[in-house]
Amino acid sequence: MPRAHMEREILSILDHPFLPTLYAHFFSKNLSCMVMEYFPGGDLHDLRQKQPARYFHEQAAR
Repeated sequence: MPRAHMEREILSILDHPFLPTLYAHFFSKNLSCMVMEYFPGGDLHDLRQKQPARYFHEQAAR
């Protein structure tokens, strides 16, 4: 939970085209919810795991 709170705080401060926009956040009895911009294509970590050496070569990173 502390990690999710930190992510929420960071996203509420930053405004960058490569980061999702945080539109709202709210709490329920046992959930912390964030309403964020949708980025299709999946998670960057999952994409990195699919790379041959599990890291991005310079050309791919560019």
